[in-house]
Amino acid sequence: MRNSDTLNSITRKGYKVKYHRNNFIIFAKKSCASIIWNTDIEFENGHTHLKSYAQAEIICENIISGKYPHNIIDYLWHSYFRVLTDDNEYKIKLLELYEAKKDKLKGNQKDYININKGSKR
Repeated sequence: MRNSDTLNSITRKGYKVKYHRNNFIIFAKKSCASIIWNTDIEFENGHTHLKSYAQAEIICENIISGKYPHNIIDYLWHSYFRVLTDDNEYKIKLLELYEAKKDKLKGNQKDYININKGSKR
């Protein structure tokens, strides 16, 4: 499907373009549901649905500026991966952060030892 056809079908469903920067478009409804679409990727594989416009905007800004997310829930991690381009360096770092978070939740992280515990000043 061409980009113009995709835009038309989304706007017919009640979504409006709220944000357009670089290759990212955010569509939003009054009900706060949002869709991010990376126009470099075909719509079927390059879009994600989010609960709020603010979350969608943060994801786009982070990817564009090369910032990494911290302390976010699983479904937002998957949203990052769905709308990423071919920026392998960013993708690798994002995967490392995701794996570290999963390991931490499973209790597989290295034990932290406070070397100053009990020391006198």
